[in-house]
Amino acid sequence: MAVGVDGCRGGWVVSADGRPIEFYPRFSEVLKQHEKKNILVDIPQGLTDATRSLDGHARQIFNVHPSSIFPVPCRRAVYASNYREACEISYRKTGKKISRQAWNIGPKVREVDKALRSDKELQGYVYESHPEICFAVFKGNPMSFSKRKPEGIAERLDLLSGLDAGVRHRFSEALENFPRSLVTRDDIVDAMILEQAAKNFEIFQREKLVDSKGLAVRLAVPAHASEVKF
Repeated sequence: MAVGVDGCRGGWVVSADGRPIEFYPRFSEVLKQHEKKNILVDIPQGLTDATRSLDGHARQIFNVHPSSIFPVPCRRAVYASNYREACEISYRKTGKKISRQAWNIGPKVREVDKALRSDKELQGYVYESHPEICFAVFKGNPMSFSKRKPEGIAERLDLLSGLDAGVRHRFSEALENFPRSLVTRDDIVDAMILEQAAKNFEIFQREKLVDSKGLAVRLAVPAHASEVKF
């Protein structure tokens, strides 16, 4: 009943219950297929009116590279009509513009946000998580190589193989089933580590906080993270 979900070029890549990797164009299809399972998603949930303190605190506590957990734009910036407007809104609210990286995932942030707002029960089993935090917790240290490099993928597959003997077969099968224009190698390993974390996790929060729409600002992290980090 554990599901890891990562946004990808074509939609959403899903690693669930040790089964073959799945792909869905829309997040609503993920929710329909995996109703009421523990779902960890690498997309921000809980959009505050200013800067989220959760993100900076997580970077410090888990000692991951800053680019792995970039600042989440405020709610109004996420829903801006274009990048320039988003930067202007963000600057007024936080004193900083938003990155292109943050803006480019905006459609997926909005997709998840709208789903959670339309059905508040989803907060009982859909959680924000970060693959690099999960990898670092399972390893006991941050990963040595970027996931964008071949040695980074190899490093992550080695770690995952210690958690699930079928990982390499599922990874190779996914590469055969889905073109790189839809799903990349790092999308697959990210979804896989989130699946492993979804089997036994705990909630990490800078402070108990909900956004203006009633959505919790929180991260799901592997359950033994508290023994190592916080």
